Amino acid sequence: MLSKLHQKVSTYSLGEGKKISLILWELLNSDLVIMDEVTNGLDHNTLKELKNSLIKAKKDSIIILTGHELLFYEEIIDELYILKDGKLFEEFDWKEERLEKTYEKYF
Repeated sequence: MLSKLHQKVSTYSLGEGKKISLILWELLNSDLVIMDEVTNGLDHNTLKELKNSLIKAKKDSIIILTGHELLFYEEIIDELYILKDGKLFEEFDWKEERLEKTYEKYF
């Protein structure tokens, strides 16, 4: 990793750049976090670490996530909102239906 110190972040792979963003997120310890497609480019071990970090962080922060990796999000979300055609829907039955069926219902 020492060889990366003198490279611009723009030359990093998607996963490497994502890991840097996640490290910054943890260091900043913000009360409000918004992340889009947070799982893209991450390997299995990093996804496990991220999930654990998000579960811990949601106790003290508001975290808004978007993405399509439904199984990843299903284990960590507390409330589900769906944005479709410029309208925001709060979905209450997603835990019973699971995220995949809820997604299919709207899309």
